[in-house]
Amino acid sequence: MAQQTQNYYLGIDLGTTNSVISWGNISRRQKVLDPKVIEFPMMTEGRAMKNDALLPSYVYFSEDGPIVGEYAKTMIGRQTDQVVKSVKSYMGTPELFCFDGKNYEPAEISAIILKQLAAGARNVDIDVKQVVITVPASFDSDQRSDTIQAGELAGFEVTLFDEPRAALYDFANRQEKGEIPSASIDFDSQKLVLVFDLGGGTLDVSLHRVFYPDGEHELNIEDIAIGRYTRLGGDDFDKLLADHFLEAYSSRLPQNLSRYDLNLLESEFQVYAEIAKINLSNTVFLKNQQGIHNWRPEDIEEAIVRAPIVNPNHLFQYNLTLTEYEQTGS
Repeated sequence: MAQQTQNYYLGIDLGTTNSVISWGNISRRQKVLDPKVIEFPMMTEGRAMKNDALLPSYVYFSEDGPIVGEYAKTMIGRQTDQVVKSVKSYMGTPELFCFDGKNYEPAEISAIILKQLAAGARNVDIDVKQVVITVPASFDSDQRSDTIQAGELAGFEVTLFDEPRAALYDFANRQEKGEIPSASIDFDSQKLVLVFDLGGGTLDVSLHRVFYPDGEHELNIEDIAIGRYTRLGGDDFDKLLADHFLEAYSSRLPQNLSRYDLNLLESEFQVYAEIAKINLSNTVFLKNQQGIHNWRPEDIEEAIVRAPIVNPNHLFQYNLTLTEYEQTGS
């Protein structure tokens, strides 16, 4: 039986692209928080199951009910009209999503994602109702209200916490645990810290005064300035690259392509774009990890070979360099 106890704390990053749930308790001896990311079973392509901590924020409305996560993400290029993605970008708006004759508000779609995360926590014997959900600092009252509503629909008692503050507290906590050298930023004296948070759908920029008050252990964070809500993120870069791919592929498309098939193709190419972006980034990361620093952007390349579902007899083949990728987003 799952345990309900105040010794545990739940935190959720309800992201545009991916969502994560963690639990933790404060060590009374060391006075640090040791959070643990929760892994849980998730359906993947082919309806296989795997354990993962990163839940793609996609909801697929199948005949058997909504499916959240990786399998839902694979359906974006197959049944795009049955999938909701990036619902965080619609929080606080009157947008409606209609499936099987029923309208869903953004908060209701987010609640489906949160219920999946809650189920993951229960799988590891943690049943805590109080939860902290992070939101962009630039979220307005309507967006925050929708997030609280989503959490309540999922059965939680919600406290919202601004994402830049969460990042700063996590940084300080990791310093206390010795994971990050304290000399990198010494908060024993006041520091002005600019937090630049570029996510899947939102760009959050904020300026804070951060320090440990004399004789106190708890970090003090004062907000100096918070940028306005900017709907800009990884989704937009994927869309630009997908359009670039489609332009290169357009000569291979049939002239009588229906609007439905074109929407399907656009969604499928956005999946190609995201995969290419991630692979290019991973290549750069690995080279730097290996101590190879003399690489040139034009030499970092990702080869793409795909058979689009709506036009399977004509392969999409493309060699994308890091230079070209950066140019598509500039």
